[in-house]
Amino acid sequence: MRRVKPRDHSRELKWLHENAHLYRGQHLAVSGDELLAHGPDFGEVFDRAKATGKKFLLGRADWLQKVRLNLIAYEDSLYLNLHGQ
Repeated sequence: MRRVKPRDHSRELKWLHENAHLYRGQHLAVSGDELLAHGPDFGEVFDRAKATGKKFLLGRADWLQKVRLNLIAYEDSLYLNLHGQ
């Protein structure tokens, strides 16, 4: 297992809280306040975001009301599954 330094994802989380409702059912790759890629296919979104060379947060927008962290750290990126309650 490789340890990675914690990274501040507050800008990405803010963007997701404000905009994810526009992309329900899609995976979203965000770096800072920039949407790098989005779509229904996780692999395609991940590949497009990775091709930018930027570190990113990858989440899925389902019913955004509450953010729950499901999977952390793949090549210094972060995956979130966003569920509403």
